[in-house]
Amino acid sequence: MVIDIKKAEKEFKRYTGQFDKNMPTIDRKFYHGFRVAKLSEKIARKLGTLSEEEIELARLIGLLHDIGRFEQWTRYQTFSDLKSIDHAALGIAILEQDEYIKNYVEDEDVIAIIKKAIYYHNKYAIEESDVTEKEKLFCQIIRDADKLDIMYEATYALWEGEEKVIGRQAITPKVVEQVLDHSCINRETVKCKIDEVITNVAFTYDFNFDICYPWLKEGEYINQTLDRFEYSEETKATVEKIRKEVNQFIEAKCKE
Repeated sequence: MVIDIKKAEKEFKRYTGQFDKNMPTIDRKFYHGFRVAKLSEKIARKLGTLSEEEIELARLIGLLHDIGRFEQWTRYQTFSDLKSIDHAALGIAILEQDEYIKNYVEDEDVIAIIKKAIYYHNKYAIEESDVTEKEKLFCQIIRDADKLDIMYEATYALWEGEEKVIGRQAITPKVVEQVLDHSCINRETVKCKIDEVITNVAFTYDFNFDICYPWLKEGEYINQTLDRFEYSEETKATVEKIRKEVNQFIEAKCKE
């Protein structure tokens, strides 16, 4: 397995250069790819069990995991998969077209791992029967790295300009129930933007590797996200209950 990460980054820049980076949405996804690549490498290295080649593979998966987002936005002007197309499946289709993925790596076994990891990075869960143990590991790494960066983006970028409106909304009771039960939020129960905020907070419960929790704590992502909004009195009480529960969960994980 030979991966030239510098060559891959150059090719990724060339590919994304076809899209309008003056658009904040496109620009954000460009930098998201590089941050997730670094986080994937960080997680893979911290595990202490992977070779340098496998660590580079994790980094490459991080770089490519959202490659479908650029075409998705260009076609549909939305990042909502429900309103447009599964961006993971679109990304795989882009990489498969004319064997474009071979601009990044040529090893067929490695390509199979990359495609499987991209496919599962945005799914509610990994289908155990559909992956090998090695594929599962790289699926877990990219899922954790992606969530860490999305939770970082939630502290300043997501819902920008909507803070006052969102804070006045009531959180759907089923969403409250799930987050207090230490569950990820079922997308079907999300009814409004404040539910989306709590869905992001609930990502806390879906990390595969406990090594991520100290980074989550150090970044203060939960508090910074929840502090962005001007809540009604009723919603604020619910938010503070959620904040306490989630932060206690993070603290406990950091001590394990």
